[in-house]
Amino acid sequence: METQIFKLDRDVVLDIFLINADMECATEDRFPAVHTLRHTSQVCSAWRDLILSSPSLWARVIDFNFLHDGRWRKEVLNRTGGYSLSVRGGTADQEVVIPFLAENWLRIRCLTLSFVSSSSENFKKDTGLWNLLARPANVLESFQLSLRTTELDYWAAQPIFSPPDFTLFDNQAPLLKSFSAWGINSDIGADWALHLRHLEVSHPTPIHGLLEAFSHLPLLESLLVKERGCHAIVRRDVERSLTQNCGAATKKYRDLLENGYHMLHGLPCPTRARLWPCIDLRQQYQC
Repeated sequence: METQIFKLDRDVVLDIFLINADMECATEDRFPAVHTLRHTSQVCSAWRDLILSSPSLWARVIDFNFLHDGRWRKEVLNRTGGYSLSVRGGTADQEVVIPFLAENWLRIRCLTLSFVSSSSENFKKDTGLWNLLARPANVLESFQLSLRTTELDYWAAQPIFSPPDFTLFDNQAPLLKSFSAWGINSDIGADWALHLRHLEVSHPTPIHGLLEAFSHLPLLESLLVKERGCHAIVRRDVERSLTQNCGAATKKYRDLLENGYHMLHGLPCPTRARLWPCIDLRQQYQC
């Protein structure tokens, strides 16, 4: 007897395939969307015809962590047609990812990059990366960037690798809704951030600077403040040194709550808005 799933309407089946072609899924590392899509296309001729005739599916699964083979990567790209691309790139692929992005920059809709280098100087000298990120991003909707070095001390402040005169996206990213970046000096008060709905702050920012930026972010719905080591990301304007020893954790969380209070106190909040202040205490500190 014919399985019920094969009786589903073509549009319903396509919607299911679109759900599976999601690289933001928590299981992406174990069950890559590009592998799922490829295996699904091999189930039967009807599904294969549907998947091969749907470039929007392939445009959502450009994951360099699982597209090491150059010929297969080229084939996947060919199957995307002219659709906007969702791209993920990891450490081992930087020399391949950057040229690919440079060639297809006008099509990048969602971009998630995570690069690790042996030293900060390698990032600072990477003109290919900075030239790429300085280009206008007219179709970009989601941007996540993480730059880390193997020499990084957890208790040290998050280093900035971008050049002093660096301007992200040439201040042009009209569709950008979600932004997160480690290792670059990003001006969230600039024009590229005007339409943000989700923002992650990961480099030290004075409260007055953050509140001033909020006045330019009328569509912002969520803010995530990331903190590492003993260095407060959101801080009052008077700097306070934190002792870097086993007792630092207690003072760190006390200061975090205090700084959070000062930020929320100055935050313009709609009457019907709700705030859930949260603190993650899972990180373990050792002597």
